[in-house]
Amino acid sequence: MSTAALALRTYVRYLVPLTLLSALVFAPVLWFVLRLPVPSDAAFAKQLLRVVWVLAASAWIAQYLLVGAVAPAVRAIASGEPLSQVRSLGRGFLGLARMLLPCLVAIVAIVIGSMALVLPGLALLALLALTGASTERGLPAPLLDSIAVARTNLRSVAITVVAIIVVDLAIVGVAYLVVAEPLPKKPAPAQLAAFRELAQIVTISLAAASPIAASVLAAIRVRARP
Repeated sequence: MSTAALALRTYVRYLVPLTLLSALVFAPVLWFVLRLPVPSDAAFAKQLLRVVWVLAASAWIAQYLLVGAVAPAVRAIASGEPLSQVRSLGRGFLGLARMLLPCLVAIVAIVIGSMALVLPGLALLALLALTGASTERGLPAPLLDSIAVARTNLRSVAITVVAIIVVDLAIVGVAYLVVAEPLPKKPAPAQLAAFRELAQIVTISLAAASPIAASVLAAIRVRARP
């Protein structure tokens, strides 16, 4: 079974549990955007648009965490012993909890690397992308496992990571074209309200699409040789 087929089968079979797990991971961001006020003026609306772009550009953080929740379902499909919907949800929650610390360490390493120099940050973004799908325990074993597997599958991992970021940003672009519009000097209330709606639509769309991204990353790790 190819990586794409494994990821797709997992996503289709466990659509509801994976979406619920994604909503859990994105809960802080969803809480933030759902409480946003309607922009009072054009300056506030433009600032909100910048926030939306930042949210999309940093969505990989939540998606890397989600890999830990998706990996048990991917491993079950790959082994030919699929889980029930309820068990996949429970295993996903446990996987998320177990891999939370290693994933957070990986995310911090990527952020620090990006702040130091762009290229090391980009390299770490690919090399540590599979941390959540590792079966190693303790630290730094899951990070080292991700680096080892990513190095031997660098093309697949790099293409996947780039595709994830492009799709995340494309969601903002498409939503802006559909929901909002360039603001005049004196925008109408409905035009201002569209920017709050934009933030909410983008965040919900990211949460809905993230299980696919996480499934592909988990499938790369599951199919890799030990």
